[in-house]
Amino acid sequence: MNVLIIDPHTTLRLGMRDFLKTLPGGYRPYEATDFESALQLLKTRTFGLVITEINSGKTKTLGVIAELLCYQPDAPILFYSSFPEKTFALPFLKAGASGFVSKRCSIEELSKAILTVLAGGKYLSMELQSLYLPYLPANHWHPFSLDFTEKLSKQENAVMKLLVQGGSTRQIAARLHLKDNTVSTYKKRIFQKMQVNDSVELYWKVSAV
Repeated sequence: MNVLIIDPHTTLRLGMRDFLKTLPGGYRPYEATDFESALQLLKTRTFGLVITEINSGKTKTLGVIAELLCYQPDAPILFYSSFPEKTFALPFLKAGASGFVSKRCSIEELSKAILTVLAGGKYLSMELQSLYLPYLPANHWHPFSLDFTEKLSKQENAVMKLLVQGGSTRQIAARLHLKDNTVSTYKKRIFQKMQVNDSVELYWKVSAV
């Protein structure tokens, strides 16, 4: 099985490559330093698993998941990340990832995470499962509360809804028939009004409603 490892750090990619050799199943690892180079590999090869860091060559964004799945819709995506689980795990699983595991986890837990997502399951650490798994239904999009919509203009609301669904600036611009720089301006306003730093924090705030 081909496995794509996406991480900007060479030592971590090599470590994951060596770790995969210890697992039964005959994994063939491929490496990418960022999402851009990963997409090129996804266009030319079929992968049974994608293991990736959150921040690899572009801003942390849920839209990355949609891009990866666009090329390989059947490949489970496991985020193996140094970013905090409590902040990022639930939004990324809701957006289509199969699992989220911390780089501080044990070898045993990493192995369990890989085997779980390959079997078609969802993986979160035991600490988070009791908190989050009840909130992962198939139809997971939450309605927007009046408090949120009152802060934003009609156009800003339209952009925000697409942002939390993982849309990139270009995708949102095409969907709403706007220029890319116009969408970027709306994003800045939305982040300011919602008091968040990026799309992940926005998703987290909205999905908590």
